[in-house]
Amino acid sequence: MSGGPPTDAGLSGEDRMSTGDAEQKKGLEWPIAVFLDTNVLDALPESLESGELSNLVEEASRVFVPDVVAREWMSHRYQKAFDSIANALKASRQLRQYSDEWVKIGLTKPGELYLEVGRKAARRLRAAGLRVLRPPRIDTRDITARAVLAIPPFRQAGRGFKDELTVLSMLELLARWTYKSAVLVSKDHDFRDDLGRRFEHLKVRVAVCRSLSETQGLLRRSLDEAAAAAMAQRADAVLSLASQHWEDIRRTIEDSARSEGVSELELLDYFSDPKDIPKGARLRRLVNVKPTKLDHVSVGRKHARSERILVTVYAECKITIEVEVTDLTARVFLNRLTMEERRGVDWPNPERQTLILKRSLSVEATAREDESGNWSDLRLIEDKAEYVKLLEDIRSPDRGNTEPPS
Repeated sequence: MSGGPPTDAGLSGEDRMSTGDAEQKKGLEWPIAVFLDTNVLDALPESLESGELSNLVEEASRVFVPDVVAREWMSHRYQKAFDSIANALKASRQLRQYSDEWVKIGLTKPGELYLEVGRKAARRLRAAGLRVLRPPRIDTRDITARAVLAIPPFRQAGRGFKDELTVLSMLELLARWTYKSAVLVSKDHDFRDDLGRRFEHLKVRVAVCRSLSETQGLLRRSLDEAAAAAMAQRADAVLSLASQHWEDIRRTIEDSARSEGVSELELLDYFSDPKDIPKGARLRRLVNVKPTKLDHVSVGRKHARSERILVTVYAECKITIEVEVTDLTARVFLNRLTMEERRGVDWPNPERQTLILKRSLSVEATAREDESGNWSDLRLIEDKAEYVKLLEDIRSPDRGNTEPPS
């Protein structure tokens, strides 16, 4: 479970992530598992009702509490309840010197108090969206060797067993699920000495953050980077496919235009370098329909109706070529990737919206019935709901594994 024989070798500067480093380094690779230490839970309200914690759970999707952390936090709640009763008894003795009528305390047995505090603490953990892990399996020889050699998180005088159990819980979960990264939220500096090396065999990068807000900032940067990379990957795949069929689209439009006697046809090549496009070029509409359905063909702002093919060229900075074939109920949107909006921000206006290959298209116009090019159903982001789903897919680990117990 420990990922190799004990070692006191520290992390390189690249792998070690201190509080300041976490704010400056690039994001982690998703999916990311987040683990909370006791000192972080103790800093929260007794009820665990915290805006910071709620935001973190929403950002991370999965926030785990190792079994030893949950038990220690519950023991602190029990001690606090016991101290409150002791203080109440002390105050009652002082008040009774004036009047017994002023004091009425219903005492409970220690066992009942312990059970009630434990039940309420467990309910609060669940209500906060935290997942308590099962106790880890322990290799007694390995853990004893680490304790004797005082290898972090073990320290001198036998301290560090709780921290070691926390690490073992992390290792056990990450070995079962396909997380790429993990974040331990802890104010304990001992975790920084040897933590990353313990996870090398799992190929999981581990970061340590000292606060919930710092962790949330790291997760947001990581999610932004992952979403941008995923969208760019989709764009590359779609544009690569579209470039293979661009000549088919061009010829289809030109053939249809010639069949209608359209003499003025200006169609900028989408795949040309934007700097080669004339600076004065403006929005143009080129409309073509079947010969029997042709109502009007125009360029510029004149009225036009289309039942066949519509080509729109934005020739300034952002270029869009839109081909709509109503007979085939298909539409292709080719656009340079301009998505910069984050989750939670209003969806961009249509001019900046990135829609690529909304539906499958078979290039089979009237003039080219004997030839067809098949377009696969690749696309970028169709709407805001799909963007949110993309983020959820990025954050979620492999669902083929067994869900760890709550």
